[in-house]
Amino acid sequence: MADIRKGADSFFVGEDPGERLAEIAFRREEGGRIVIDHTSVSDGLKGRGVGAELVEAVVGLARAEGAMIRPVCPYARKLMLKTPEYADVLFLN
Repeated sequence: MADIRKGADSFFVGEDPGERLAEIAFRREEGGRIVIDHTSVSDGLKGRGVGAELVEAVVGLARAEGAMIRPVCPYARKLMLKTPEYADVLFLN
């Protein structure tokens, strides 16, 4: 498991916000929905499931807040659509 840290509008792996080895960025939209805009994983971490862990972190945040997630990022959207356990927080428009 990666050491995932929480930023202002992101979760990331790295020592500080200036050195992000992996990141999932999101924003809030009307109605309190969380919009996942972007996910990136450095070459050194690819293939280790870090991207999925970052999506899971946003899912946990959404559940804690009672919010829905609208995944705009293609990676997050694909992962959320194929993971039935995320159906409770998935918002598609």
